[in-house]
Formats: sequence, C-alpha cells, structure tokens
Amino acid sequence: MYRKILYGLLLAEMGMNVFALDFSQNDRELTLKTERLEAVVRDARIVQIRSRKTGQVFADGTLAEPSMTSGLGRMTGKEKELSKLHFPWGEPGMNQHIQIHGTDLYHRPDARSTFSVNRENDKVTAVWTGLTDGKQFFPGEKITLQFSEDARGALTYQASGESPDGGVFGVQIPLENFSRDGTFLLPTFGGLEYPGKGPRALMTFQHTTLFYEAPVMVYSLGNSSLGLWSEDADFHPFFAFFARDRKSCSFALEFQNLIPYEPLKKANPPAVKLDVFDNSGWIEAARPYRDWYHKTFASEMAKRDGIEWANRISVIVDSGSWQASALAEIKKTMPADRVLIHIWQARKEGFTTNIPDYTPKANYPAEVKTFHEHGFKVMCYVCSLCAVYKSPAWERDNVGDFFLTRKNTITSYNAGKAAFDANLEGNITVARGKDQFASLKPGAFLYGDPLSKGWRDYFIRIIKEFNEKCGTDANYQDTLGCIGDVGNGIVDGLFGAQANAQFTRELQAAMPNTAMAAEFGPAPIGFGVHWPLNYAQVWGGRPFRESRLHRQRPLTPFLFGYRTWIPTVNAGDDFLRHVTAACSDALSGMGMFESSEKLQADHGFDGHLVLRSKVFADNGLVPYYPEKRYPENVPAMYRGKDGGIFRYYDDGSLQMMLDPAGNPLYGRLRGVAKVETSSLVLPGWPACDEKGIYGLNPQNSYALFPKKAQSQPALLGTLPDSAYVRFYYETPDFAYLELGGKGTVTVKLNLPSRLKQLTVNDRPHSGSGISGELPLRIVLSSGKATKPDTVRKINLASGLEDGPGEELPKLRRTVGGETLYHISHYHAKSIDFMLPVENKDDAVEILFQNTQSQYGNGSIISLLVNGREFYSLDCRAPAPKGKPSVFDTKLRRGRFPLGQYAGQHVLVTLRVDNKNENNADMQWSTVPRLVKDPAQKQTVEEVDPAKLPAAPPPKPVPPKRPDGQPATVLETGIPEGVYRPAAKHGLFVSPKSIPVEPGTVYFLSGEFRKADKEGSTFYLGAICYDKDNRPIAGININPLTDSETRLGKGGQVGDTKLDVMDASKWRIGGWIALGTELPNFDLIGPVENIVKQGGNYGVYLKTPLKKPLESDIQVRMHIPMGTYNYVASTRLSDSFEPYGGIFKPWPGTVRMQPLILSTTPVEIRNLKLEVFKK
Repeated sequence: MYRKILYGLLLAEMGMNVFALDFSQNDRELTLKTERLEAVVRDARIVQIRSRKTGQVFADGTLAEPSMTSGLGRMTGKEKELSKLHFPWGEPGMNQHIQIHGTDLYHRPDARSTFSVNRENDKVTAVWTGLTDGKQFFPGEKITLQFSEDARGALTYQASGESPDGGVFGVQIPLENFSRDGTFLLPTFGGLEYPGKGPRALMTFQHTTLFYEAPVMVYSLGNSSLGLWSEDADFHPFFAFFARDRKSCSFALEFQNLIPYEPLKKANPPAVKLDVFDNSGWIEAARPYRDWYHKTFASEMAKRDGIEWANRISVIVDSGSWQASALAEIKKTMPADRVLIHIWQARKEGFTTNIPDYTPKANYPAEVKTFHEHGFKVMCYVCSLCAVYKSPAWERDNVGDFFLTRKNTITSYNAGKAAFDANLEGNITVARGKDQFASLKPGAFLYGDPLSKGWRDYFIRIIKEFNEKCGTDANYQDTLGCIGDVGNGIVDGLFGAQANAQFTRELQAAMPNTAMAAEFGPAPIGFGVHWPLNYAQVWGGRPFRESRLHRQRPLTPFLFGYRTWIPTVNAGDDFLRHVTAACSDALSGMGMFESSEKLQADHGFDGHLVLRSKVFADNGLVPYYPEKRYPENVPAMYRGKDGGIFRYYDDGSLQMMLDPAGNPLYGRLRGVAKVETSSLVLPGWPACDEKGIYGLNPQNSYALFPKKAQSQPALLGTLPDSAYVRFYYETPDFAYLELGGKGTVTVKLNLPSRLKQLTVNDRPHSGSGISGELPLRIVLSSGKATKPDTVRKINLASGLEDGPGEELPKLRRTVGGETLYHISHYHAKSIDFMLPVENKDDAVEILFQNTQSQYGNGSIISLLVNGREFYSLDCRAPAPKGKPSVFDTKLRRGRFPLGQYAGQHVLVTLRVDNKNENNADMQWSTVPRLVKDPAQKQTVEEVDPAKLPAAPPPKPVPPKRPDGQPATVLETGIPEGVYRPAAKHGLFVSPKSIPVEPGTVYFLSGEFRKADKEGSTFYLGAICYDKDNRPIAGININPLTDSETRLGKGGQVGDTKLDVMDASKWRIGGWIALGTELPNFDLIGPVENIVKQGGNYGVYLKTPLKKPLESDIQVRMHIPMGTYNYVASTRLSDSFEPYGGIFKPWPGTVRMQPLILSTTPVEIRNLKLEVFKK
C-alpha cells in the first residue's frame, strides 16, 4: 500500500494522471465517471452532472430541457443570425438578452446520427456523424468529443467539429438541466452572481472588456459548487452562453475560429474542464483555473508584483482640487505613500484630441513634482490602441505606415449593423482592399489592432519618453482590455487577444518600474495590470447598477491577483456613490474619493468615501481569499498590515466593513425601513436609539458611521415601519421634521428644552405625543423670529442637511431695486426662517426668475410654509413627445397669504431643487419678505422689469473720511451746479487726468440732490487707466476665488467649446481670463454652459473664439461687476446730502479721471478730491 501511494505521488509530480476515467454507453447516452463526478452526455450535450461522493445533483437529465444553442456552428448565408446570437453583452438588466427561440445556426446530432464510442488508453472518444439544423440533415458533418482526466482528476473534454460545406465558426457543447435553485457566478464586471431563477432568456457574453473576463463558470447549489473552465494560454476568441429556461438553466463556453469563417470546414477549440467541489464555495471551484493561470504567467505576474510601491497603494484620488492646500489635507488624513494621484488629462492636446500626440501639458511635470513632494505617487491617462486619422502626430510620425485598422467582428459580421458599440466591439468599417484607410475622413477616431508590432513599438517608445520627461509613476492604459478577433487573422505569429497579451508584456519589459492600470482586466492582460478600471457608476442603466449592489463577488481579482479600481468621476449622487463603494468593497477594491481643501469623514456619502479610504490606507488593507468558502453574508475579505482579517459584510441591505474584532468601521444601508445596530449611526438622524436606526426610506441609500460617544436622545427614537423620515434639520431656534408614508401613526418626541413651540400640519400642538395621518409636517420653535440670512444644503435623498449653512450667495443681481440671489449647486438649497405672523393681512412675497434658456435640465423653485408647499414651478417641464423642452424664463412675483397663521410663528422656506443635476442652473430669487395683502389671495404674476417701481432712496450715511488733514485738495474737473446728461447713458467723465501715486489715499466727495421730480440712481467714481493708457473695467480685475486652472486642450478660431481641467468652481455668465495677471484684458466669453466630462469640463462660449488658443495655458474665471470704480451709488433725495468715499485704485492703475453717472439731472456742490499721505 505504501509503495502504491509513493507511486501515485511520483506520477503526480511527473504530471501523469493517477485517476481512472470510467465510462459506459447506453443507446445514445454516454456516462462518464471520475473519482468525484458523474456526467451523462447525450447528442453532444452534457445533460446530467452529479457528485459521486455526496450524491448532489447539479444538472438533472430527467428535466430533458435542451438548450437553444448547441452543436456545430455554421454561418453560411446566416450572417445576421450569427451576429444576433453573438451579442457582446446580453445583460437582462439592460434588456439586452435574447428571447429563447429556434435557430438553424447550429447543427446538432439527432436520432439519425451515427454514434460511436472508443477508448484508447486514458481517453474516451465519442463521435456523432450526421447533423441537423432542425430542417435539413447533413450526413457529412460530425462532432467529436474526447474525454479524459487531468492531473487533479477534473473531467476534461476536447471538442471538434467539421462540415465539408464550410462556414464553420465554432462548436458548442452545452451543460444543460442545471437546477434553477442554484446560483451562477460569472466573470463579468469583476464577478456577478446570476440566480438560476429569473425571466426566461438567453444571455450572451463576449470575451472582451468587462463582458467576460475569463473562460470560467462557477455554479453553486446547496453546500457545494461546480466549476467549468478552459486553460487556454493562447487566448482564443470565445463567447459564454447562459440561459434560463422554463425548468432549468444551461451554460456553454463557445470558442470561435478566426475570421473569416466562410472557407473554414473545421473547428478545434481548446479543451474545457469540469469538476465538482463538495462542501465548498465558489472560491474552491475557481481555484484550479487561478492556480493554472498563476503558474503559466508566473514570470509576467512577478514583474507586476515586483513594483513594491504599487503594492502599497490603498487609495486612488482621481478628481477634485490639486491645490497645495488640498494635497496637504490628504496627507494629513492618511499615509501619503498609500495614495496614488490619477491625472486624467496630462497631454497638451486634451483628453484624446489628436492622439497619438503625447506632448505633455506645460505644467504637468511641475504637478508631478508637487505630488511627489507631498509623498504621493502619480498615474496619468494614456490610450493604448487609438489614434486620430491624419492628425498632426499621425502625419509627423507616419503612423499610417504601421497602424492596423479593425476590419470585422462576429457581433456585426461583414459590416452588418453594429450590435452594441462599434468601438468596443472593435469594428470600424473601412476599406478591405489594399488601402485600409480609403473610406476614412481626416479626424476619424480609430481603435487599432495591436497585432501591428509597429504600433506597439511606437506607442511604447512615446509613452516611455513621456513618463521619463514628466516623472510619472504609473499609466492608466485606456482601451488595452478591448480584446478580440477583429478580422486581421494571424500577424507575426499572433492572433486576436494574443496581441494584447504581447503588448502588455512589452510594456512591462520597456518600463519595468511603471505600474499599470488598464481599461478592464481580462485574462490576456490580467497578469500585467495592478488596477483594472471597473466604471460601476457609468456602465448600464439604473436597474443594472442597482442589481450590482449585492451581486458582486471578487472572482476576476481572485483569478488574476489584481485590485479593482472604481473612479469617482460621474458619481454625482448618493445612489451612484453607494454603487461605487459597494462594488469596490466586494471586488477586492481600494479607497477612492474626490480631493478637497476641506475633507470630512463624519457625514454623508462624500464623508463615507473619505472615511472608507482612510480605513484602507491606515490599515494597509489587501485582498484576502479563504481556502474553501466565505463566511455567510461576507462577499469579500481583506488582510490588514498587522495580519488581522477584515470582513466585508452584506446581508442584502446592510453593508459594513468589520475589523478583526468584528467592530464596524463604516456602513451603508438601502432597501429597509429600519436596522438593528448599536455601533453604527446615521449622523443627524432623528429616529434612532441604542438598538437601531428607524424611519428609513427603502428607496434611498444611507451612509453609516461608527458610533464615537454617548449622544443625546434622538428627537424620535423608534418609528413604525409605515413611516419614514423625509426631511430633518435643526438650528438653535427651530427644527423641521417631515414624516412620509401612508396611514395613521403615533409618535413620541423627545423635545429639546430650547424648542418649546410645536406645530403639526400647520396646527399648534402641545405635548410630546403626536397621532395623525401621514404625512406629518412638524415644526419645533424657540418662539423667536430668525433672519432669512442662511442657505442650507438639503440632501433630497436622505432628507438631511449637509454640513453647516452658508451665507447668502455673493452672486446676485438687481431688478427694479430688488436683490435676487443665485441659488443653485446642490440637491436642494433652501432659505428657512421663523417668521412671526402678527396680522390677518400679512403675506410673504418673492420675486424670482430662471435665466437659463438652453442648457441643463432646469430647476424647481418652491415656496413652503411649515413644510406645506404653497407654490412650485419647474422652469423646464417635460414637453410633449417629439417636441423639445422649453425653458421658462419669465420674471414673476409671488405673494402668499399668511393671515390664517395670525398670532403664530411659521417656518417659511424658499427651496430650489436642482433635479439631480447642477449643470447650467440659473435660478434667481429674492429673500422672502413680509408684506401686506388685505385680499389674502395667493397670486403669482408675470412682471415686466421695465415697469417695476424704483427702489426708495436709502437713508444717507455721511462718507467716512480718512484720519488727519489732507495734504492737497484737487479740482475734479467736474463742474458744480446742475448736471443735465447730454446722452442716454448719463455718463460725464472729467477731462482732468490725475496721477495715482503709491502711498497716497484719495477721498472723493461732494453734496448732491436730484434736480427734477423723477431722479435715478446716481454714481460717483472714476475711470482707472493702466500704464498703457487702457481703461480698466471691473471685469478686468475681478477673478473668481479659487478658479485657477488650465486649458485641457487648445482651441481654434470659431470654436464655441473649450476643454478645461477643473471648472468646478466656475459660473455661467463669467468670462475666461487667459493668465492670472491683473488687470487682465485677455478675456473670452461669456460662458453659456459648463458640463463635467470625465475628469475635465466642457465650457461652452456664447461667442466663438476669435484667436487660436494653446493647450495647457493657465486660465481662471472673471466675474462681471461695475464697469467703473465707484466710491458711492445711491438714489438722491430733494435735499443736498453728502456722498463719497475713499477711492481704491484697481490693480495696475497709474492715473484716473473722476466721473459722475446719472440719467436724470443732478445738482452738485462742494465736489472735491482730497489727497492724504499715508
């Protein structure tokens, strides 16, 4: 016995099979038995699979439900059906699946076929001769299956097929009759679970991008799993076919021949392996492929994993501010050596403009140096496969001599209609003759085929030079994972995805210390990629994204040993941030957040992303994979730098990262009305106690934070499941709580002692107990009036206030003497204040207007009292089908009666809802004010700005003089007496030019009164001139704070759109200043729209460019202001009053000319310019 064991071990070491494959034949069925499984084959389909040790039946042949696709694939005359059944991403959540139907694309055995079985040594060969497409029988066609066992005892089958008539694209051997009670884990989008139960559908997945990243499938049923895989080191093109039928499910890996298919008579795909794993989870079933992959590509993976600094990276910051203060804030928050800064736009030309020109933008090397000085590593975007036809770099470097276009693809074969996306599929319709560029126009954006060694050499050379010049540590290789057979056959011994694999090896060899991220991480490039991009917030529609929240498993990270990177760009709301964080946690991911000068990690999803990143960085988390299975409700695990195991917990609603002791470090919640937790809190939430959190809206996502200290009792405590908190925010003098839901509810409030007055649905209420019909609007007040001087940011998803209130916006405009404020740039912004209603004729009034007429989705302005909506207007309401939406830009005055509240304090709220998109919103409103309205009738009327009454003149305030006595009193050059404007504009400029000297204070003043009955606004000031005698206007010296950035790419004469690196703080209506000197006369504008696009911003101009602009020049935004430098502006009275002030020269001023401006007559006396020496 001892010798037998030693002999078996010796054979195993030599790679010889120590297992015996048993088989038996019964009519048209073949039964195969390994040590662990039993499989039944019928008509070239595997119809039953059973574990021999446990008896677990994974596929039950008695269900007898054949799959839609099986057998020899022949496409002659069926190009449309070929492409239809090879849709690259048949995701049912996107409604991209195929309805199960009959097809004649595949030829399969039937009762007329000749079936033979032969055994030779350790191989069993089954042959079916004569196949049918369901309509016609083809006696000369056949399918062969050769079965054996591998060194581990897995059942291996090698299929082949042939037809004398040609047109053979592949052969498919499906596994059928899987129980619908099981779950399929597929290597799509990093690893997604598909339950066996679901709508009847055929789902197809192509081996490109994220659609299907490895020839692997895991099926789990009960306590055991089944694995299917192909150890294909040559990376043949393939599709995965997964079908849910009425009684069962089926699955197949279909490897294809190389295009073109028409002349091909045989298919000889790679071998496929099948095994069962008793009492094991998915990870054990995926391990054989992983072990083979790591052994086969050990050299490449060693090079990847040998970059030590890259192995320490725990966080990628890919958006936000790159100011020194923001970098210092990141470094203060987490270890700098665990942070990688990613720059989307490092090229001078722009994001992908005129590639392959990889001239760096001028300031990029300096940026890299600054990042390094703070201790960070730096990655930048490059595009591995793409080029712009006839661009300057194309012509300069003769790229056309070696660029290889993509000619064909199975998904839109022979230039059929593109099934999905022509670029991702790799199908660019170009001439197939001698000139592959014959049908292309200059400027065409091309995806190339890396089979061209000339392209690979060229790209590697220019990127290496780029990195060495700039100091870049890593490259994000966009498009590198766009793999597949695109019709170019075999070039230099390589075909299809082999070229992407070779490209990856050559990148490693040329830049051994440069780490790689990549667009996607499929098997052909996985060995060289540290961080594959998985753009969870962008791929698919909302239903698909929502389905990913709890279905992800780290399958491909386990297979290939990398870490998933999910960026922060285009994740603009709580739901999308939830998706990015959940997918990252489940997919062996990392931290990610948007850089800011003020990072917070204590509330909301912005804070959640920062806190989560801090947890990853502080603990040095790396993926950890258990031997056989994960604990229940644990999709992923991580190991900390001290060796402790961190568990990512997900029960389908509550998600938490647990430290080795089981303490939650952060959490997320969705889909439930309450949750039991004593260690996580929802900051600012009014319905919670020591046992849990209540009153949640199952449709919303919530970010949870660890409990730090004993807190005051929440306002509500528990809450029935029928009610949820729709809004809650509080100030020292009032709080507003709104409960949504249906039905009657009874709640008890823990009333703060400072808030003594209570109203419920507009009715005064006494006591802490409340019963009533939902919804309930509850206002708590101290009884004090408050001022409408604070703007609150209200998160419409959670209903909570996000951070402290803000001052009234500085961006404002005056209409008819009234000040309208620009209210925008958050989910909802509100101005709330407590107003005492003393009389029955009291009312509240606002003047409001939307001035955006072209861009964005508009906004909604509402006026509420005690939370009850009195009025709401969507300035861009949906239009009838087929017609464009029209913006409402009318100026309106709304008056809302409050007499019914006489004797009470009411909460007045002006709210602006951005409809989940800030883009281009231009909503203006006055602060609500108290007025009299004897009629007590709500009115909202259109207003003609020209007919608005003039504002009453302000009470004059004597101008404050400088201390001391003037050294000189100068004549202003403006005559005293009555000034009667000679022109409509009313401007009079003194002919006297006065030098402006440093160290001197100028005080311009006089006495003025109106000289007729009407009067108008009167201005006193001066025109400033620079050293070149140019008049300086307000816009020349008024930059927007923190708006400095650079152009992402150059602009040409006539362009109306510019690519800007960071326009997050820019405003519509502003002007673009080229450079940062003041005064700045090099202005472009005004800006009509600002759209975030990837890592950059598209800025749209009202007026086309009049001169070309170079990429990377420094720019910032200037905001229009008064044209001239005024010391006083007022509406004059009938009596002489003193007006004036200190003249503050604008930057660059060397001389000035005093001025007055009034469109109506003004009487002037005692006008003088006093000069004081400092």
